[in-house]
Amino acid sequence: MNEPQLAREGEAQDGDRNPAAAGGLKQFGVIRIRPAHYDIVAVLIDAIRSGYFQLGDRLPPERELAEELGVSRPVVRAALDILEEAGMLEVRRGRFGGTTLVSLTNLPEILSEIHGEHSDSIVQLLEVRLELEMLSCLRAADHARTEDIETLRRISTEAAEAIDGTADYDTFVELTVRFHIVIAVLSHNPTLAEFMRVITNRMAVAGRQIRGRPSEAMARQMLGVMRSLVTAIEANDRPAVERLVHEHITAVRLALAPPTDG
Repeated sequence: MNEPQLAREGEAQDGDRNPAAAGGLKQFGVIRIRPAHYDIVAVLIDAIRSGYFQLGDRLPPERELAEELGVSRPVVRAALDILEEAGMLEVRRGRFGGTTLVSLTNLPEILSEIHGEHSDSIVQLLEVRLELEMLSCLRAADHARTEDIETLRRISTEAAEAIDGTADYDTFVELTVRFHIVIAVLSHNPTLAEFMRVITNRMAVAGRQIRGRPSEAMARQMLGVMRSLVTAIEANDRPAVERLVHEHITAVRLALAPPTDG
């Protein structure tokens, strides 16, 4: 008489299947062995998107960057070369030279190159961002100081100038990203700020092939929400903060993933 065989360890039984099993190993990410200088590019991009480096700022010399980041100068030089080729940095050689941040464009393409392909849906990413954004803004309303509010106002002014001056919508989008990353930093929760940087980078990768940019009307709507959000955070007006965050994410969704007919 054959005895019933026990299920092997880890084998799901009917009605008791692990929900994670359906996605296979690929759901946990792909292992990529990438060059060391890609990590430095990622660090520099996060610093730029967070406002650590501003347009027109001169970056520290290669030697200082290498010492601070714990890598060799050739690794730093290779990272700077990528950003220079993308038009973000202007490098002048020689005794009186230096490396200056001159543009915020082409970030999605660079992020795609260093992070690889992601199958993220913009809509799914925005669902996560809504929760992060809401928590960031509410906590910022509790903690923001006068100088923090001025920083947010300055970013929104620069975003307005990007529209009014040269109609530079790439720069406008990057300034809106910086605006919300700064708010996450003001939450006084470093983990929350890190998650916000990750989600905005992944949105850039997922949306890099979306053609077109926000229309002027859409950009001005987003700008209006930014300005109102600063006022709400300054006043610690939590209902207004919640309403404005929903408005902002809705505007971003319409810009990046507009509904299709049918």
